[in-house]
Amino acid sequence: MAYFDGLLATDLIETADLTLDPEVLDRGGWWAVMITFEGAMTGYRFRTVTRTSLPPPMTTWTGPTPGSWRSSLDRGAYLAGVRRIHRLIEAGEVYQVNLCRMLSAPWPSRPTPTLWRIDWPAATQPPTRECSAWVTDRDRTGW
Repeated sequence: MAYFDGLLATDLIETADLTLDPEVLDRGGWWAVMITFEGAMTGYRFRTVTRTSLPPPMTTWTGPTPGSWRSSLDRGAYLAGVRRIHRLIEAGEVYQVNLCRMLSAPWPSRPTPTLWRIDWPAATQPPTRECSAWVTDRDRTGW
């Protein structure tokens, strides 16, 4: 299942490694494309696409508890990174840097189906509407 800006795609019929074979998109149909930071592209072609609201979950969250999450950078380390980046920009060494932190938490033995939410910040969204997306690795299982 995939959900993008009011479109719910179900009935997954094809998964393709678009990094190796982007021409598969020429087969037509409705595709959801996921691109990693490393540049790998995977396409998911769906048979059924309907305009609807995001369906509510049929199960409760069984993932990590809020207090179990850990960050690779505490507030001080993050702010120090921002200051260093500002100095590098001022020195002309770089023009842009993405300062990231890794969040991790122990996963329970029976997680809910994988669900990724993609929210684009205002600076990168289309000028006329908000964008968000949901992609899951199971077709409505657990929903």
